[in-house]
Amino acid sequence: MKLRDRSRPPGVIDLWIRSVEAEFGGGEQIVTLQRLSPLVREMLETPADAPSHLVEMGFVLGVDNRRLEFALRSLELLAEASGPAGEAMFKTRAAAVNVADGWNAGVLNRTQHVNSRLTPLPIFLQLVQQRYLQADEYAVPPSQQVVIVVVDVQHVVGSRLEQTRVQRTVTEHLRHVFNAGQPVSAGTNGNLAVMVERSPSLLDDVAAVSRAIAADATLSAHALRVWIEPLSDDQIHLESHLESLLGELV
Repeated sequence: MKLRDRSRPPGVIDLWIRSVEAEFGGGEQIVTLQRLSPLVREMLETPADAPSHLVEMGFVLGVDNRRLEFALRSLELLAEASGPAGEAMFKTRAAAVNVADGWNAGVLNRTQHVNSRLTPLPIFLQLVQQRYLQADEYAVPPSQQVVIVVVDVQHVVGSRLEQTRVQRTVTEHLRHVFNAGQPVSAGTNGNLAVMVERSPSLLDDVAAVSRAIAADATLSAHALRVWIEPLSDDQIHLESHLESLLGELV
């Protein structure tokens, strides 16, 4: 649905830039936000185009060498500045994943290959941590909100190139089942992980991934395990828990 009030977006953008400047100070980073203003205006006027624009927003921030924390906090401040309609676009895991994917591509440069279906591991960690930081907003503890679905890829037989191929193929199977709001990340040990909402379809979805992997002839030479890893309600153990699944959290 297109926002009718064409006078509103510039006011939102001004408020957004002022709030970012108040938190991070002025300088070149504000110049980057000003360059992003037309893109933000388009998102406010045409919300259906927001996902691709969020990736582009992240790309510009990455190319301009803005820190990832700055990119994600700027997104949060944009959500706060844009009211309920804007929050529906910007205050979601899917929005954060899109900005992070664009940022990752921007940092690595357009000429380098980026698997846009994977969320960088530091962002994946932040997205899981948010469920603990926002626990008061939910009626159930974090362990009852989300789980981590893990695919063990670290024991693939073959070269590093073969492991990369297997990761990419498995990621495609994961993305056929889990939506964009459920981020997929690759660990430093090779394993893949998805942060998945607990729902009545969880077991069926994981079974569908397992069947797809088992039926894929290109993966038949490898013994890949898929399982559901529950999370603790105690955030103090979260990083060590994830490191046991994914390797060092760089």
